[in-house]
Amino acid sequence: MFAAGTDTTYTALEWAMTELLRHPRVMNKLQNEVRGIVGNKTDVITEDDLVEMHYLKAVTKETLRLHPPLPYYFPGCQPEMWNAWRIGRDPKLYDKPEEYEPERRVCQGIQFAMAVNEIALANIVHKFDWALPA
Repeated sequence: MFAAGTDTTYTALEWAMTELLRHPRVMNKLQNEVRGIVGNKTDVITEDDLVEMHYLKAVTKETLRLHPPLPYYFPGCQPEMWNAWRIGRDPKLYDKPEEYEPERRVCQGIQFAMAVNEIALANIVHKFDWALPA
């Protein structure tokens, strides 16, 4: 069960890192949140550390909206697939759907998958600074 989600977790993490590179303001805000909460902690960030990281959760959810790792499939229905990528960019559902705005994101998610993504991303932004070449 745990191994089954590694591809989707990796894909979501890769897209989050890509969006952070594209949006230095978001990267800075996220690093400030994580570093402000964790401080000088040198070991790995854990799930307990995530409790106060609200912006990290918004970044993760906004990334999943714009870059869903898999399309939706509903068993028992007509053999069709829902275009999750398109749904996440529908102007009827989102104001400025093509813009990356983590602040607008409020939605339910799978707790385990979210925790794995958030722990990985929090550790990366806590320990490293990275940017696109100038």
